Amino acid sequence: MKRMELIACLEDLGWRHRALALDGDGWLVALERGGRVIGLYPDPDGPNMLWTHPALSDRAAARRRFVEEQGWNLGGERVWLGPELEYCVVSAGEQVEYVVQRSIDPGAYRLSGTEPSATWQQEGEARLYRSEETARFRLTRTVRPSADPLRLCRARLGSAYSYVGYASEIELSAVGAERELPLSSWSIVQVPAGGCAYASTYGRARPTDLFAPTGPERLSVDDGSIRFVLDGQSAHKLSLRSSQTTGRFGYCRADEGGLYSLIVRQAFIDPSSDYLDTPWLAPDDRGHCVQLYNDDGRLGAFGELEHHAPAARREAATGLYTSRDRSQLWCYSGTRRAISDIGRELLGVELLY
Repeated sequence: MKRMELIACLEDLGWRHRALALDGDGWLVALERGGRVIGLYPDPDGPNMLWTHPALSDRAAARRRFVEEQGWNLGGERVWLGPELEYCVVSAGEQVEYVVQRSIDPGAYRLSGTEPSATWQQEGEARLYRSEETARFRLTRTVRPSADPLRLCRARLGSAYSYVGYASEIELSAVGAERELPLSSWSIVQVPAGGCAYASTYGRARPTDLFAPTGPERLSVDDGSIRFVLDGQSAHKLSLRSSQTTGRFGYCRADEGGLYSLIVRQAFIDPSSDYLDTPWLAPDDRGHCVQLYNDDGRLGAFGELEHHAPAARREAATGLYTSRDRSQLWCYSGTRRAISDIGRELLGVELLY
């Protein structure tokens, strides 16, 4: 979806948003509803690098799905509460019951900030299904421009690509909690299906399957990286523990128009911190923090790049139990040669499209 088409749709729906011109020619579209980065454009006249729901291209369908029915799955990048087993999974047995709590998404965000930054804030209550408790939480997230990490390599890499990038800071606190509760932020980037995801690892790291077993036709494990096909046709989810991942992972794709793109997430993972996410049927298997998801098409033709922040811990300065997260998202579009060169620099792999 082109930038001006997306903005026109958001205006038609009456949703508060901000279009931010970042470094170079890149643009970011921040949406108040759901606390999302809903648009990311290295080329101001090019396609959105993030997946958005097809209903947004049809005003009547968008109004029905997201205004009347209050659907949550808009696309873009969102922040949920983790661990998933506590805040989303009511039942993990043979009959899975999965819930997206309205207080988490779309939430009650307020969008503010001084250009070229954007800040979302909200307070709410969320149910912890496994612990059978309720958490009051306060979430603040700020995004601001992040310079091209390859800007000093332009002479070698050439100019056949466009770039946009941002840094994200998240502060999530348990309000009024007298003791520690399971709580951390969970950042999720939705991308259009049809490409390959890569995650940099320490050595030959076999990821954990969180859903159905992933076969060799979809997963490749090598020294220093894994490759995972995202085709939007079969539900699979891979997870890496904090000791396995470098915190850098990404997704490459070639669209029908011959445009090549690469999105790279840099999360700052601390293996000495506690990461709370677990497989649904192994609630004591903690430490999972970087995850790659392929949808089966029921929610949409997309994949996801996900990471979890460390668990909330009591901070002496405020007395609050707080989880903090810092990450960056770097996005490139251009020729096949340029994007392949960037993949070697940032992910250390030969990209397959």
